[in-house]
Amino acid sequence: MFTHLLLDTIRRVCELSPCLMADHMSHTLCKRAAVLALTTTLFSLPVWAASTEAPRFPINDRNPEENIPSEAQRKANPHQFREFLRQLIDRGGAATQRGDHLTAARYYSALAKAQPAEAYGFSQLCRSLELLGELEGAMEACADALSRAGATVDDVSHYVHVVLGKAGALNATERARVDEQIRILRHSEGGLVIADQLQCELAQRVGDVAMLEECTASLSAVAAGDPKTIAFQWALAMDKREHGRAAELLERGRRAGLAPQLLHDMELATSAVSPGWRQLAGDVRLMLLAFLVGGALLLRRSLLSPRT
Repeated sequence: MFTHLLLDTIRRVCELSPCLMADHMSHTLCKRAAVLALTTTLFSLPVWAASTEAPRFPINDRNPEENIPSEAQRKANPHQFREFLRQLIDRGGAATQRGDHLTAARYYSALAKAQPAEAYGFSQLCRSLELLGELEGAMEACADALSRAGATVDDVSHYVHVVLGKAGALNATERARVDEQIRILRHSEGGLVIADQLQCELAQRVGDVAMLEECTASLSAVAAGDPKTIAFQWALAMDKREHGRAAELLERGRRAGLAPQLLHDMELATSAVSPGWRQLAGDVRLMLLAFLVGGALLLRRSLLSPRT
């Protein structure tokens, strides 16, 4: 249809153009000139004018969940839907970069609803909510990510850290969920070391010396030089009042690259001999846990799987 319209337009231009006929151009030359002019005009049109594709799915920045495409729309326009997802990810990332975590959470919430079978939207929503201080919502989003396709070792670790970072004692449900995730991680490929590390963090959180002794023994066999292993060994030595062992581990931690402030506090606790040493040591162990949960240890060894 478009071809017939173009040919008809060329014919009319050649028949009706007085300026062309005045220059005594042949009919063939007239056609060539008209084709050239029309082609130039067509190629200069905006893309939307020449394209027959439907416009991409719009995103309402005030409420990104408002225009999530339906299943039928996604199947009819898979390329446009992929672009919609990409835009949500890009805008969420930009919001995070500028510190606007509330806006980032809105984009990632829309991403999770648009792609509910994938872990990525939920894990990013978890991080945004955590930065907002919404720990209950963060725990829920992180837990949702773990049951979706594409969940990584990093997602498991982050979930455990969010739970351990909450104020107050862990309830029975939270403790059971953390234990279950550590168990799953321990039996997954490449997850043994980080499972032991998380087990040690849990042991410190709940004050279980026997558990701390078990996980440090395991870490000593496979990651003896890791700063985290040395920090856990120091905490265990302090729990068992093995001051000489604690001093030795402190020096090893200094060589391994533990955070300077943490080293300073560990040194104070190790050298304390006053009746209040137990309280001081306990305070430093809590600070150690905060460093581990917050990722503040230097030279951190990572076994995290890359996200694809």
